[in-house]
Amino acid sequence: MKLLVLSIDGRGMGHLNRTTLLARALKDAEPSAQVRFCAESPACSLVEQQGFDVWKFPDPMHRLGKHFIRGRRAQLEAELMEPILGSWPADAVMIDFVLDPDLFRMIRSRQSRVLLVLRRQPKGAMHQLARDPASKLVDYFIVPHEKDDFSPGEIPDSIMSRCVFTGPLVRKINLQMVQTLRKRFAGDAMELVLVTLGGGGWKGAKSLAQQAWRAMELLQKERPHMAGVMVCGPLFEGHMPEPNSRLVSVKFEGMLPELMVASDAVVCSAGYNSTRELETSGTPGVLVPLTDPGRDDQEARAKRASESGFALVAGATADEIFDALVSILHGRGPVRRPPKLADKARSGMLLASILRT
Repeated sequence: MKLLVLSIDGRGMGHLNRTTLLARALKDAEPSAQVRFCAESPACSLVEQQGFDVWKFPDPMHRLGKHFIRGRRAQLEAELMEPILGSWPADAVMIDFVLDPDLFRMIRSRQSRVLLVLRRQPKGAMHQLARDPASKLVDYFIVPHEKDDFSPGEIPDSIMSRCVFTGPLVRKINLQMVQTLRKRFAGDAMELVLVTLGGGGWKGAKSLAQQAWRAMELLQKERPHMAGVMVCGPLFEGHMPEPNSRLVSVKFEGMLPELMVASDAVVCSAGYNSTRELETSGTPGVLVPLTDPGRDDQEARAKRASESGFALVAGATADEIFDALVSILHGRGPVRRPPKLADKARSGMLLASILRT
């Protein structure tokens, strides 16, 4: 069985992380499966580190300006992928997330099925999606949630009949590395605060970096034995904050889930991956939902996380982030829980089953 993955990242790392996790789960469930990626993300090296071959699109295609207009980007993707499918015929192409009928028709003309990764959408967006001509060309919607996460009628019947629910997708936590990471970033400090900007390429990442860094500086004055680390993300293009003896910033950390477990509090946006990994880590968090999240509904996700009791919600100002961190570190907010170990076998077996049919 052969799976070709189209992964697109212009703002964060969510698409790339989800598709990589699904591809790895498939390989674990079916070692003989062949998986290759087409990607336009500057972070393609992360896919290669997982042992997958990557056909890299122009660097980076998501910043080609005029090619966003009138679906030109999707047209380019179809033009680039067609010879790939001609030379490497795949049983299916898994996409996260482009919705374009011409692209899907090209894939199906090559006798490949279309698998569209579909996470939860803002209210009403699922019904709008069902009316889009492209949705009729999707063979299966790969949904990284539990079916019970959706209220009755939230997913239209025309989509529900093609949904495959994999459950949450999160990176595996290597518990043996937790203390190593805490020692690296906290030293002999009594507390460690982590700020992660995800991929770091989204609008507002520079502003949040400045505000969160200022919040950690304010917190450090109150709690001098606190250490802090900011992971800006591989797509971050702003100036990295100036470090001091207890606060450091890095562009990338390959063991971010482990660093979350090693920390006493985490500040992040309310993206799918960030929120899932925060919940899995068991570390109390501060979610700062993006106000311009595109198809993502970060405010609703942050509200659900707050109601579930593993995070506080804060605005994107230093004072609000500081106040939320103080509540957590003073024991007035969410408390630490044991980390959860993700079970990826289910998603791998589901994908293998689809590719066999």
